[in-house]
Formats: sequence, structure tokens, C-alpha cells
Amino acid sequence: MSVLISESNRQPVSFALTMKDFEVKDEPPSEISQAYDFLFLFDKASGSPKVNYFMVDPRHPSQIFPKMNVFTMNAVKGICSYRVVVLDNCIYILGGKDWETGKHVADVSRFNPSTNVCEKLSPMKSPRCRFSAEVVGSHVYVVGGETKKGRITDSVERYDPSTDTWIDVKGLPRPRADHASCSVGGNLYVTGGISNLKHQSSNVFWMYNSDDDVWSEVSEGLAMPKEREKHNMVPVNGSAIFILGGRSFDHETFMEKDEGSVCQYSLMQEPDARRGPPWELSHAPLPHTRTYAGAVALGKNIWVFGGFSHSAASHVSRVAMYDSHSRRWHETFSLPPGNFTNVELCRLSIPVHNTSFTFLDKYICNKWVLW
Repeated sequence: MSVLISESNRQPVSFALTMKDFEVKDEPPSEISQAYDFLFLFDKASGSPKVNYFMVDPRHPSQIFPKMNVFTMNAVKGICSYRVVVLDNCIYILGGKDWETGKHVADVSRFNPSTNVCEKLSPMKSPRCRFSAEVVGSHVYVVGGETKKGRITDSVERYDPSTDTWIDVKGLPRPRADHASCSVGGNLYVTGGISNLKHQSSNVFWMYNSDDDVWSEVSEGLAMPKEREKHNMVPVNGSAIFILGGRSFDHETFMEKDEGSVCQYSLMQEPDARRGPPWELSHAPLPHTRTYAGAVALGKNIWVFGGFSHSAASHVSRVAMYDSHSRRWHETFSLPPGNFTNVELCRLSIPVHNTSFTFLDKYICNKWVLW
């Protein structure tokens, strides 16, 4: 169940979220904006070319509309375990595995929503999957991952879109796969992951300075509070990094377990040995634990989609939203039937002249404020 508040009488109303509850105004569009923001939800497990997307509420940019739409992107057809980043309002699809043969691929494609064209770019130097990818400045970085014959690598590559070239940069301190990463303030951060297929998850926390081409431990040896793999790192407002989800290691049972805790790393203070590391551990846990989920921040809210729950042995259908100010989780709506065990989110602005996308969602729920 979800709670809505009527703008006319401000009374809470409980309802089960179905499409018949939505109202669409039958009126011609008045395009005040030339573009609208969408969240793209990539299914990285099935090899499907279908990409789901949701409209960000233009009136409340930290919210989204729960109606899921579908767009076909042939660049992801037949591949899995790839990564997606957005640079200069274009989507880059990087690497992965051939869904049928399991062969690692180095292919790179770029989708431009202004032209609605997806073009092939120069491939990465090393085929890989289970890696991370981030945008730092005007470049794309791919970090670690699994390469041929299942080898875990410390390789880091940088792509320059102005020259369509890849170069090797300083490698990770140790090989890493199934880790998480994010980019904040010109620095690249990496946490957790595994160093080979027999090792448990780790609690490393590394930072890469792109100006000096140097990796370092963020807090002078003070590591992430818990080991994790297949988790998410989400920067919020440039002041903090939230780490959530994934798998961790239970030191009492010596077994892996789903990790529900949420921790926050502050970027606003320098570590001080007398005060301890700049970690905040009092956040509410995830309502549903999950690995390989998609997560993104819209303002103060962190949205978490899909992923796989090992404890429930199924994908997680409920979409969760975390208000980082009130420190409360809200379970918003359920994803429709489909494969959402390994997903990735990205935010993209779509111009209104791109007729491959629907903009009608901005007229949905016109009388209600969601969540």
C-alpha cells in the first residue's frame, strides 16, 4: 500500500498502486520545457534490448512517476554484465559478456538522445565484466572486473571522447571485481569487492586522484565499516557517499549474508584519529536486502530498484526510496513482472522532439503528491 495526499483537501488516502488509479488530462501538451529528465533502468542479466524508463517529476525533481515505459536499444541486445554511464547527456554502454557464449566483450556504444542515434566507439583495451565505470571530468573510467578465463584484474582504463581513444592509467592497489564506485569532486572512489573467485568480500576504500594518477586509501587505513560486494555507492549533494546493499561476511558463522545496513561517508571533514573515521552508521537499514541493485540520488532522495535477494531466492520487486534528511525508507511501488536481478540506473535528459519516448507521464497523477 502507498499513501497519497490530495492537493484539494490534504487528507491522507491509502490505495493499492495500479494504473487505473492514475488520471491523465485530456488536453494538448504545452511544452514549457524543451527536455525532461528520465531514469533509465537497464536489465543486465537477460540480454534483452528492452530498456525501461521512468519520468522524473518536473515539479518535484527528487520524485519519479511510477509508470514504467519501454524503449528498445539494440546496443545492449545479447550482452549482459555491462556497465552504463552518462557523459555530456549521452549514454555509454561498456563491455560485458556475450549472453549466449559467455565471451567477454570490449565493445563500447554511445546513445545520443538528441539525434536518437546509437553509434559504435573504439573498444576498451581489455574485455571485461563485473567491473565498475564512472565519469570523472570529461573522461570515462572503467575499473577492475573479470577478464578472460575468469581472471580478476586491477586494470583501469580511461576513455577520451574527443579523440575516441582508450589508455591505461594507474591500476587498482589490488585486483577487484563486484566492487562499487562513484565519482565526486573530481575524485574516483572504490569500495569492497573480491580479489579472486575464492575470496570473500572486502572492506577496502580507495580513492583515485585523476590529476596525479594516484590511488590511496581514503582514511589513512581506516576501512569501510563492513565487507561488501555487489553493492552500491551513491553520492548525495556532493557532501556524502552512501554505501548500501550487497553481500557481506558473517564472522560468527563464516558465511556470506545479505547486507541490509546503510553507512555514510562524509566528504566535508578530514579524518582525525582522535575522533575516528568520518563514518555515520545510524541510518535505517534497507527494507529489503539486495545485490546487483540499481541506485541513484535525486536531490536528497536515494532510489533503489531491483536486485536479487539471496535470503528470499528471488529478485526484489519493491522500489525503495530513502530520504537522507529524515532518514526514513519509503516502499513506493512494485516493478511489473520481468527480469530485475541485475540492474543499473542512469539519469538522462530527453528533448521533446525525440518521438521514441513518451512525455505523457507529466500529466499523470496531476491531483496527487506521491510519497
